Amino acid sequence: AKNRLLVKVPTRRIDVNIQEDLIEEVGRVYGYENIPAVFPNVALKTLQANKDFIFENKVKDILVGYGFNEAYNYSFVSQKAKEVLDLQNTVELENPMSALNKYLRPSLLPLLLNNMRDNLRYFDEVKIFEIGKVFQNPKAIEKRELGIIMAKKGRGEDIFFELKGVAEGLLDCFGIDKTIIQSKEIVSMGLVSDKISLEFGIKEKVAFALIDFDKIQAMASPKQEFAPI
Repeated sequence: AKNRLLVKVPTRRIDVNIQEDLIEEVGRVYGYENIPAVFPNVALKTLQANKDFIFENKVKDILVGYGFNEAYNYSFVSQKAKEVLDLQNTVELENPMSALNKYLRPSLLPLLLNNMRDNLRYFDEVKIFEIGKVFQNPKAIEKRELGIIMAKKGRGEDIFFELKGVAEGLLDCFGIDKTIIQSKEIVSMGLVSDKISLEFGIKEKVAFALIDFDKIQAMASPKQEFAPI
């Protein structure tokens, strides 16, 4: 074909294997100094990914300031967790590796409860959060969720009001009306029932908040979302 060149590499040139090796060889023979220097075309990435990263880190900084520790969990929940929490709209894996990895998590709560159980063995007060993707049917809809959970040995139902204050303080930092806490489509808050807590091996009262992370990011005031350098 026109403007195409078929090249056979001598067996002694074991260093020439791919197209780029041949181009380098042509440049060496022709003379690098004869090739004009041209800046490569680089496609600029959208700012959205950076905005997501900045907002997420800001939320993490605020919660760490409230004394919370961040958790990183797998994206799977077990059959038992599904039944105990009566999880709806779960996405079942066709070939799960085990019964512990049978479903994609529709909520961060079950794995955060596991974190709570494990940490209460060593600490009197546990405050944990996680930002992660959750998956719900139909069609395995994916979204980001912020899960916040806390418990303290010897504390009763008042632990809920402490967590409510944390959630309101977080929203206030981004200029978001605190009344959205009353909207279950965006924020789900409460106390884990004693029955469910015991199923997870927890004896203490546990307060939780599950927040639609994408929605609060969209609602955040730009002036309060980013600080100037």
